[in-house]
Amino acid sequence: GRAGNSTALEISLRPSMAIGASERILVQLAGFAGASAQVALVDPVFGLAEWDGAAKVLQLVVRNLSRVTAGSNLTVVVPRSLGLQLPPTGVVTDAKDLLVSTPAVDGPVLWTHFHRVTPVGFFSSSSVSVQPPVVGSQVSLTISVTPFMDLANTSALDIALPALYLNSTSNASVPVTQAVAVPNGTVPDA
Repeated sequence: GRAGNSTALEISLRPSMAIGASERILVQLAGFAGASAQVALVDPVFGLAEWDGAAKVLQLVVRNLSRVTAGSNLTVVVPRSLGLQLPPTGVVTDAKDLLVSTPAVDGPVLWTHFHRVTPVGFFSSSSVSVQPPVVGSQVSLTISVTPFMDLANTSALDIALPALYLNSTSNASVPVTQAVAVPNGTVPDA
């Protein structure tokens, strides 16, 4: 998904205790949004996903005729139709405010962090500067962004600038060969 938009959510767990029929796994999703709602799940273990928008808690309810055995690998997909919205500033890899717990009879678990969170990127303070700002003249662009996610040397940044035109060439993109990231998040002129 994209930051600030509705999304499906995939959650993978391996509980160390059994979880009985109708018991719940609770997922604290700080920063997420969406109206309180519930949706029936197409899942062999969990029958219902219920979102409490005020508390920012997602409840996954084990089906009435199911039981999760200790050590089982579980993956459940909560559909986009529940209306969960990603935080407008994305999700970081080490998100400490995404928590899981359960009041399971065989072993209640207090709120604990997820071992791995897939990040959702976000840029803040983005800007484009055109020099000289004169219609019809050759220009230099300076594009600045502050990423709220990890970027590798092989990461690509695709930028669409539909109001700018290239010199009568049919090439719709121009490779930038000298751009490097600098600590303050800006990209120098290429």
